[in-house]
Amino acid sequence: MNLKELGAKEDMIEGIADATFILNGGYKVLDRDEVVQVLKASMG
Repeated sequence: MNLKELGAKEDMIEGIADATFILNGGYKVLDRDEVVQVLKASMG
């Protein structure tokens, strides 16, 4: 399943990135631009 299948649209990516919690549990902490890149790649 990808973001499009969940109903997300390309113009929603910036808002989704702004609303994303980035928790550091021993993993790489992503900055906003990296979150946007991940979300765009998840559009399918």
